[in-house]
Amino acid sequence: MKRIDPPATMSPLFATIWQALASERKSLAIGLLLVTITVTFMVGLPLYYRYLLDEAVIKSDMALLSTMLIGLAIAYLVNSGAALLQAKVFANLSAKISRQLRRQMFITLQSRCDTECDSAAMANHFSADLAAVEKYLAQPIRVMLIHASVLLMSALLLFVIEWRLALFTYTIIPIIMVAMKLLSKPTNRYADKKKGCDAKIAAFVSEEVRTATMLHLFGLKRQRQQQFQQQSDSMHQYEQLSAFWSATTGEISIILVNLIQIGIFGLGAWFAISGYITIGILIAYAGLMINISNAGITLSQLAPQLFDAASAHQRIRQLLQAQLPQSTHSGGGKRLDQIETITLTQVGFGYLPQQTILKQINLTLRQGEHVAIVGSSGSGKSTLLKLMMGLESCREGQICYNQIPIEQLDLATLHQRMATVFQQPLLLNTTLSDNIRCGKLDATEQQIEQAAREAGIAATIEQMAQGYQSVVGESGGSLSGGQQQRIAIARALIRQPQVLILDEATSALDATTEQAFIEMLQQHSHNRTVIAVTHRLSLATAMDRIVVLDQGEIVEDGSHSELLQHNGLYALLWQKQAVAHSSADT
Repeated sequence: MKRIDPPATMSPLFATIWQALASERKSLAIGLLLVTITVTFMVGLPLYYRYLLDEAVIKSDMALLSTMLIGLAIAYLVNSGAALLQAKVFANLSAKISRQLRRQMFITLQSRCDTECDSAAMANHFSADLAAVEKYLAQPIRVMLIHASVLLMSALLLFVIEWRLALFTYTIIPIIMVAMKLLSKPTNRYADKKKGCDAKIAAFVSEEVRTATMLHLFGLKRQRQQQFQQQSDSMHQYEQLSAFWSATTGEISIILVNLIQIGIFGLGAWFAISGYITIGILIAYAGLMINISNAGITLSQLAPQLFDAASAHQRIRQLLQAQLPQSTHSGGGKRLDQIETITLTQVGFGYLPQQTILKQINLTLRQGEHVAIVGSSGSGKSTLLKLMMGLESCREGQICYNQIPIEQLDLATLHQRMATVFQQPLLLNTTLSDNIRCGKLDATEQQIEQAAREAGIAATIEQMAQGYQSVVGESGGSLSGGQQQRIAIARALIRQPQVLILDEATSALDATTEQAFIEMLQQHSHNRTVIAVTHRLSLATAMDRIVVLDQGEIVEDGSHSELLQHNGLYALLWQKQAVAHSSADT
């Protein structure tokens, strides 16, 4: 993975934080006030001790000493209270920023076409990347703000207290800054590489789960274990290097700071012995130097965490700023109340510039017409459906609804007039009732049960202990493939769509259930346009028209009987399927 240098990633992170904080002005004002209290206490404490020593202790003023000690105790209590309130205020601000980022990420995820979406990468964005940003926002940002302010103010006050010691100090401090800058480079580099390994392992594990059956049957477990071990070894290497450089950055910074403190304190002690400064000034100067030292150590220790957060934010930012497919845009276009015709004129498409999946497609579908689209694998059937639904944009030609180009339509409204049953049922991990209700959010229980009956799944649901409240499990795991498909069909039917799109919708149904589904279509879809992509020609025979695709072109168009008489590609496909069914029966 290409390394991202800190200067290129810090500013976007800070800009995001500032934009979020600016919208929470009241909470931000309270937080800054509380931070100011803490900073004032930490910076003022050395000056307070100077006055206490020079005016109370040295002069033996017991009354002043007692008053100042009581004041000191009160100041400690006030500072402790401010610290507690700070933690609460900044935790709330952090939660709001994280919620905003999470919402933006989810909206972006929804806008992505499934062909572009890497599920493992997306999961990594929502888990590891967002967690890294949240971890930084929760408290470290408050701590960094406090210690950066303390460091700056203490550095300025050194000149006010003793300018000669301050000049000596400022000739040494650049050494620390240069050392920290040099040490931060490998720290940031290996943190980025470690994150890259995290993402690769997450993708590998996701792939392992998805293809587990195939890997088992093909005897690939040992090979996959070796591949995983290689990735794990790379991860281990970068984990070690990241941890080493992170610790090294902190430890070397501490050593340098301590050596510088010894030198400065030694020079200050010589000034005090020589009578150039008082003991109180020496103690105050030493206190301010301790402030600077502690602030520097704290900031250096938080730096790797900041780099992690900045790198994670950069990846989240790339996700949010990625150009979305134009076809996913909706809003502002014309809205159709009734879909009367769907017309494709000279349509051509390919996912890559030099690729041609569909070419010169001319097709007109009229309201109430039932059309099957058939062809061998890779002929462009499902791609054609995506174009008709506006999920992809034509490279050539035009698709019109009621003579209006699809680019001029509001896609959200268009999709409300449609319902789609995919080859993969795509069920949610919730109840059967809620899955069916996805097709019509305000559906009544009676409507849900009616849709289930039409889909041929009602009897099965009624036999379950929880009935329609049964949870389907992740990816519908508690149901068989056929049951999942029938739930998906019920989800589409309850929508009462003007256009019903079936993408291999009966592939997981047995012959009896498929026949019942075909009869339901014929009975309940007289005025509904039905477009069915299928490789099972038993469904195609029930359609008014059959469109045959071959290598991205329409080569035949007609009824079942007409195409058999034509004795072309469809007739060949029909004969092959008939022979296959005959062989299966014997």
